[in-house]
Amino acid sequence: LKLFSQAMVLTIKPIHLPLQILPAASCSTHKPAVASLSQFEILETLGRGSKGIVYKVVHNVTRDVRALKTYNNSATYDEVLREIAILESIDCPYITQFHGTVFSDSGAGWMPILMEYMEAGSLQNLVKINGTLSEKMIAEVARRILMGLDYLHNTKHIVHCDIKPANLLVNHNM
Repeated sequence: LKLFSQAMVLTIKPIHLPLQILPAASCSTHKPAVASLSQFEILETLGRGSKGIVYKVVHNVTRDVRALKTYNNSATYDEVLREIAILESIDCPYITQFHGTVFSDSGAGWMPILMEYMEAGSLQNLVKINGTLSEKMIAEVARRILMGLDYLHNTKHIVHCDIKPANLLVNHNM
């Protein structure tokens, strides 16, 4: 389970960070690679927001599946750069992994970003499909969300302002 929200900002606006349900682990930093948009095939649309669209994509050579977040004209250049800078700095097993920026071969538009693909969707969809979670599962979900938020707040000094089931992403390891 991972945190995911609508816009990435330091303190006032919500940030787009998913939290993953994993055992406790330490978090560190790394720098991701940059790719070209022509290296990916769009498989489906995962979601639409006020600032852009998220697609499920596959790398043409490696066949790795990722989420590709694109931006529309309502996202400012500074907002996009701020989101990329924050995502680049985060390496925590409770937060969806950032895989780098993607440059359009035409040079048009903002730099889309590649994120870890969370195949089970949001916690909201999981509950909608499967019904109420057990008390034990709710406790584990809460623990892992708090581990991710603790990392964001105490290590990165970031406040996530949009925690809700629709913004908590889940993979099949949950």
